[in-house]
Amino acid sequence: MASWIPPNVPDDDAGAPVTISDLVTALGSSNVQLLNPQTTGHPVVTGTEFADSSAALSIDPGMLYYVVSAESLGFSVGGGLESMLRRAAAANASAVGLKAPLDALPTLAELGERTGVPILHFAQNIPWRYLDAMISRSLGERDWQGRPLGTGSGSLHDLVNALASHFGGAAAIEDLGRAVLAYSTHPGQLIDPLRTAGILGRHASQSPHNNARYRDVLRTEGALVFPGDGQQLPRAAIAVRSGTINLGSIWVIRSDHSPLTDAQHEALDTAAASAAGLMMESMRRATESSRARLEAVRKLLASEELSASDLDELQVRSAPLQLVAFQMLSTEVPPLIMDQIRALLGRAFQAMLGPTALVTVGHRFYALSQPRDAQGLERLAQLGLEQVSSAIGQQMRAAVGSEFPAIADFAAARTQIDEILDAQLPGDVVTAQAAQPTLLLRAVARTVNATSWIRGDQVQALLDHDAAHDTDYGPNVLAWLRAHGNYAQAARDLDVHENTVRYRLRRARSQFHLDLDDPARRLAAWVQLEASL
Repeated sequence: MASWIPPNVPDDDAGAPVTISDLVTALGSSNVQLLNPQTTGHPVVTGTEFADSSAALSIDPGMLYYVVSAESLGFSVGGGLESMLRRAAAANASAVGLKAPLDALPTLAELGERTGVPILHFAQNIPWRYLDAMISRSLGERDWQGRPLGTGSGSLHDLVNALASHFGGAAAIEDLGRAVLAYSTHPGQLIDPLRTAGILGRHASQSPHNNARYRDVLRTEGALVFPGDGQQLPRAAIAVRSGTINLGSIWVIRSDHSPLTDAQHEALDTAAASAAGLMMESMRRATESSRARLEAVRKLLASEELSASDLDELQVRSAPLQLVAFQMLSTEVPPLIMDQIRALLGRAFQAMLGPTALVTVGHRFYALSQPRDAQGLERLAQLGLEQVSSAIGQQMRAAVGSEFPAIADFAAARTQIDEILDAQLPGDVVTAQAAQPTLLLRAVARTVNATSWIRGDQVQALLDHDAAHDTDYGPNVLAWLRAHGNYAQAARDLDVHENTVRYRLRRARSQFHLDLDDPARRLAAWVQLEASL
């Protein structure tokens, strides 16, 4: 059996202190920004802690404090956040990390200068627990020789092939959803039908027996051994985690279920630590890519010119394209809840369509996608609404725009999707096809309202009479027109008796000389009433 040789081990200096600058470099400028670099020097970070804004900070020099509730303190000079920062300074904190709207960053930089505390601004789209996992990995975690763990130049495939060589059996690394991220191809390795099926389907079994094993692995520190059961060979497994965050698991087939040797334990421990580094780095790169896509879509929404790199980041060069938008029914939604909603919707799109940028503008969320089928985005939008309602209790509506052939047509697509939401049509998810008659009438109405000479005198006289005498001739005629002359339907729509509709219509015809028998004049009256009511 081959001895364990960890692939591509980095050769960083042992025990080198980690500074704030090191952390910013490690996480990437797309994920974190140091707001006040000119006053901070290079403080060393010894650990992290989630700080309760209402509690006194323990005096623990070198700590990076996460202020998750920073927004509730207010981003203003002399406010609660400044008091919090002064307490962090008194506690000899190395830095304070928080999330904030972009327009608050200049004030935050000023607060950092006033208090002397480095302030790290984290990207809104990264969950706090993943931020902590990435930062924790940059601190204190070491390989078997005490050197800081890095990602090196290796890969997950290097790791599983090295494990297969060491153990003699097939090895695989899976994520928390049991998707197979890497599998070994070592010549002569032991393998069974279950692992073969997992490799071919890129996904491990979801059987109740297997579920129990996964739960045990993810709850255990170190490696476990599982016996064969007639359908599968014995296995060793270990959780892959960074800090306290489970990322996945490693599975290695063995010839028997004897206890692991010290060397085998060490091999699995080292492989799990190395896999965690590679998976966290992959997450960091994915986050940076997501940020770049968000910025590209933000530029589109703001009608800014796109660069070639922006087009690359959008990953939507081919046609057709489609825009989806979500609207909060309430305008009194805190920013933190908006962030949670965007995360939920983003995960739904990611699961169904792959990388998708979801951008917040006011109380609306926009996503640019490439549909897989005609009804795919409509179903996805409905799923997103259900998840937000179930998880957060917020009610929303959604609109699905028409397909458009190129990024150059994005402005028209944005106008259309906003028009659909502005129309407030019935239904949770409204498509462009369903909204088309209403959008046409709204467009014509804008032309009518903007051009005084195009309006008919008889209809205008009727509307002026309604305004002066508090009558309802206009709504009555419009309801009758919408019902295509059906008095009973118009009465139901107005919630009045059918005879009332008939009386008001006769009065409108005689008093204002409305000609509702001629098709062209009837259409003109309808459009003018739609534009005015």
